[in-house]
Amino acid sequence: MQLRDAELEDVGAILELLGRCSLPKDGVPEDAKLHDGAGLLRSVATDAELRGRRIASALCDEVERRARSLGVRRLYLLTETAATFFAKRGYRRVPRADAPPGIARSRESAAVCPASAELMSRDL
Repeated sequence: MQLRDAELEDVGAILELLGRCSLPKDGVPEDAKLHDGAGLLRSVATDAELRGRRIASALCDEVERRARSLGVRRLYLLTETAATFFAKRGYRRVPRADAPPGIARSRESAAVCPASAELMSRDL
């Protein structure tokens, strides 16, 4: 497997994948995900027939590496279905009321993700 940066022509396929995985599409590709020293992991998606091949883990490794290189000290995410996966990666549940202001104001936290989504974070 080889990872590469998404390009403008990939946006349609990315939106289709998010739809197949029942993940929100709002804010793709325009939202930046850095918020005052904190980063927001927007979505990790793998087609059903490719799961179990550690693709999601490889994607997370790369996102975390890049976030560190940008000076992100803590990475946050919202999830309804993958808390166990992210807990195994060292993410811990955080009360949504404790989110830093930039994360709390993000489109995902404020409007896209339902109140039932769990906020999780990990120090980098």
